Amino acid sequence: MRRNVPYKCINCGAPIQWDRSSDHIKCDFCGTVNYLENNNYLKIKSFISSFKNLSWQNLKTKDLKKSNLFFVIPLVFLLILFISSDKTNQFKVDNEDLKNEYKNNENLKIRNKKKHQTQKDPIFDDWVTVGILHSLSGTMAISESTLVDVEKMAIAEINESGGVKVGDKKYKIEYIIEDGKSDWPTFAKKSKSLIDFDGVPVVFGGWTSASRKAMLPVFESRNSLLFYPIVYEGQECSKNIFYTGATPNQQAVPAAEFMFRDSPAAGKPFYLVGSDYIFPRVVNTITKNHLKKIGGKVVGEDYLPLGNTEVAPIISKIKKTLPNGGVIINTLNGNQLISFFQQLRDRDLTTSNGYYVMNYSITEEEITVLSNLIGNQSIKGHYAAWNYMQNINTSASRKFVSNFKKRYGSDRLVTDPQESAYNMVYLWKKGVEKANTFVPAEVRKALVGIRFNAPQGSIQIMPNHHIKQKLRIGKINQQSGFTIVRETSQISPKTWSQKLPSSKGYTCDWTDLQKGRRYR
Repeated sequence: MRRNVPYKCINCGAPIQWDRSSDHIKCDFCGTVNYLENNNYLKIKSFISSFKNLSWQNLKTKDLKKSNLFFVIPLVFLLILFISSDKTNQFKVDNEDLKNEYKNNENLKIRNKKKHQTQKDPIFDDWVTVGILHSLSGTMAISESTLVDVEKMAIAEINESGGVKVGDKKYKIEYIIEDGKSDWPTFAKKSKSLIDFDGVPVVFGGWTSASRKAMLPVFESRNSLLFYPIVYEGQECSKNIFYTGATPNQQAVPAAEFMFRDSPAAGKPFYLVGSDYIFPRVVNTITKNHLKKIGGKVVGEDYLPLGNTEVAPIISKIKKTLPNGGVIINTLNGNQLISFFQQLRDRDLTTSNGYYVMNYSITEEEITVLSNLIGNQSIKGHYAAWNYMQNINTSASRKFVSNFKKRYGSDRLVTDPQESAYNMVYLWKKGVEKANTFVPAEVRKALVGIRFNAPQGSIQIMPNHHIKQKLRIGKINQQSGFTIVRETSQISPKTWSQKLPSSKGYTCDWTDLQKGRRYR
């Protein structure tokens, strides 16, 4: 006979009755789904069942007596006794402290509910809470905190225009902000908390590929939704992630081809420089394969560990292998950029001498910082490739820039990662309204095909959960911004690069689960 025993909810501390033959139960008080991670009953259930068909006649056979079965049966009996003790479960309510904790949490829930009721705007019928998960501390905070700003701005704009409409109700968007702390396991932990304990239907978050890869199994195991905003290396296609940044065929491939065919260094050889992590290495491999196909030549490739600014040896190699100038593909980051451009200038590897840098990690923000530290002349005339640049002359872009500056200060800049983060909030809103529900599985299906008039122009979610969008190539100007010199038509995203032998011929399509993540 199964025993139902008292436990406490992980979220609110309320006592719940747990049938130990199940690995989860929903709290009646707060709605949190509690998982019993150490349910030994379930672990041995199938093992015990293997003995159900044994007869006493078989047990008496000479051969069976000689076997180890008589050692196994007592062991199973002892395990059952151990399980019945209920000491293995971390959620059991067995003292007054837990009961008091429950009471405190219950009072807090009641206060929060009253707060919502008293502050509820008369134009809304209800509210929905979403998750925002970026690094607000650690090395990535300076970059990721800007994404929080635009995501909050998008939420405010949606609320000001009437919120999210589901059925005959208008929902106000509220949010919970969590700090990933520039630590990838923390991103996974906070994702679990947002989904399991806070019950959010979507999370907007991440920057590095390492943080995204840490979160991916969390969202897939719970069939929830993550929106990820950063240009990345591709070679991934999750059913539960929507990627609003560029894939290599939407940035690196056309940018390298532009430099080889149409830049002032057209026809000259290439040198590849980057920080030592997954994005630069994968992108540079794709670049080498593409250049080889179109007749280009790569004469060198070097990487620096993140935080290492010893670029002098690399500069010497560039000067030696590109004596007559050429193209430098740059994916260095942070303080490495200061040392890199400063030493290019000091060693006369300048645009006037035929050296041109194509950058995949420099936005208007970095240009301003570099101009202030080492002078605009050190970076003027070099290039960058992004889907969005602040000086795009569209009404949506002008409104986006104006609203951001009004909210956060006239000296603030907006960049491609920020625009991408802004877009994903609106795309989710449109997906919810199309699905007519907040249920992640239904919203996921509804999102494919959705279009949005973004600051960069019209964008569309494709069956591989990536965005169809344009690429802009900008030349760094005297005003420490970009002069756009090339704008492509909309480019469909390729999650699996056709420039890599390991993924050539593969694609992704989540509108057909028989195809899904990776198929030919």
